[in-house]
This record gives sequence, C-alpha cells and structure tokens, in this order.
Amino acid sequence: MINKVLHSKALYNRSLHEFHLREFSIAETALFLKNRTIREIMNAYLTIGGIPEYLRVIAKESSLFLGICKNSFKSESYFSHEYQRIFISSMSGSQYYQKTIEYLSKRRFASRNEIAKHLKSSQGGSLTELLQDLTLCGFIQQYTPYQAGEASMLVRYCISDNYLQFFYKFIKPKLREIRQGTFNTNPSELLKTDTYQKWLGYAFERYCRKNHKWIAELLGFGAVSYMAGPFFNRNTQTNDPGFQIDLVFDRADNVITICEIKYLQSSVDTTIIQEFEQKLRYFPNEKKKTIHKVLISAEGAAEALVNRAYFDRIITLEALLREHEK
Repeated sequence: MINKVLHSKALYNRSLHEFHLREFSIAETALFLKNRTIREIMNAYLTIGGIPEYLRVIAKESSLFLGICKNSFKSESYFSHEYQRIFISSMSGSQYYQKTIEYLSKRRFASRNEIAKHLKSSQGGSLTELLQDLTLCGFIQQYTPYQAGEASMLVRYCISDNYLQFFYKFIKPKLREIRQGTFNTNPSELLKTDTYQKWLGYAFERYCRKNHKWIAELLGFGAVSYMAGPFFNRNTQTNDPGFQIDLVFDRADNVITICEIKYLQSSVDTTIIQEFEQKLRYFPNEKKKTIHKVLISAEGAAEALVNRAYFDRIITLEALLREHEK
C-alpha cells in the first residue's frame, strides 16, 4: 500500500490523510478482556498481540491459555490458518517477504548483512524496500544500540509481530499433525510450560523495549531528555555475539538507567546479581555517569534480594499496567 499506492505517481500530491490502525495497547487489551488476571492478560498479549479479532477468538474459553491452545493446535483452528491469510493478503508480492520472516523466526535478531546473505541478495535498493515494507506492516522491527544512529552498521532486525513469533515457534513445526487432528483431544499438550515461559521472556523483553516511554514515566524521569534502547557494540559482537543489555536509558541529567528484564513465574532471587554484574563489566561508562539499576520483573523480587538493596527500583507487572492505564 505504501510503496505501490501512496508513494506512486498516481496519488502524487493527492493523498490527504494517512491513518495507521494500531493494535490495542496492554491497557486497552485489559479493558477488552474483562475479569482476567494481569498475568493471564499479559501472556495473551505477548502471544498474539493486541489485535481485537485475535483477542475475541481466545476470550470465548474459560482461560485465555486454553483459548490460545484450542485455536492454534486443533485441526482447522483459527491461528493455524491465519499465517496464510496474512501472507496471501499482505505479502504475496514477493517470495522474499516470507523467506525473511522465516529466517528471523529462527533467531533473536539478525543484521542486514546476515539477511542479505540468507536471501542471496545484494545490498541494494530491493533489500531496502523489502525491509521497509515488512517494517511498515509491523511484521519486523529494526533497532540499533541506543548510542548509535539508525544508519549504524550495527542495526539489527527482529520479528515484532507477536502472532508471527508464536506461529513459527509453536504452530509451524507441528502444522502437518495439527491439520491431521493429532492434537484435537488435548491441544494444550503442545504448549510445554518451560519452553513457553522461556519464549514469553524474550517477548516481554521486546515489549519493554518498545514501551520505553511508559517505563521512563514510571521511573519518574519521563520529562528528562534521554536516548533509549539496547546496548551492544563491536566488542560484544566479536567477543559474545549473542550478548545485549535489552534496555538502557542514557539520560540528560547525568544518569544511566540500566534495566534487567525478567518474566518468570516466581519472584527473582539473588542469583540475578552475578548475571547483572557480568553485564555491567561489558558496559562502557565513558562519561562516568551515575548508574541507576532497575529490575523489571513480572512477580517482583524475593525478600532476600529486596533486603540486599542491590537494585535502585523494582518494577512489577502490576505497576506497568497501572502506568499504561493513566
């Protein structure tokens, strides 16, 4: 729509308005899914996003978890077919759209060079347009370390659409068996708790990075100018390619807020301290700013960790939702 219509000569100087229809926020999702726990709502949001029709489909069951399973893993289920509807209606113009999404589904992130190599494509305008299309549709997201601009060679891409992440991880590997009705009797058996919780953890990291403005407001520095994003650089790319600090705020008030993000079923204990200290050793504080340590944890912190007073602030899932509701 953007490249073929709005940016074409046919509508040059004749388009009056552009309207970006966005998905529900987590607060709007909570209003839509009444009488559900915060954890249940966030799990659903991280799994299929805030698309109203998706939420309507799963809300018919006694639990949103069962709604997701029945509508994903039974034959002729809604979410097992939604993938084809998306690519037939939105992305049928090029086979490379689907190839790019499939490649990113196997990784937490990838660079432009890695995508080009996978597609056996040159670094030309066609790749730029492809990545732009997928970004405009909300299927992928590009991000750079907070200290670099968007033109940085360190730019990374990841799937930003929650449903597509879920489809590739849990539905596509079993699609043939799903279509045959193998899991019709017990569809929830495919969503193993440990694997699903780990996957939700990565999804929650993406959620926090995307909603950094709400986190800044909650921490009390929303009015302060800042740069926000993940941290990684050329040294970490070389020494530990999978490393990144998922959310850093480099603030104009001479403070750097570093967030540790955990989406566990229980409260975080003191073992997190060693993990966080390792990340700080990678982090270059060249301007010697004050380091403000924040833990964002779905279930908060265990008493022993609170008593250590290691983190300056601890944000829970409930606090995040309250901030969104303001």
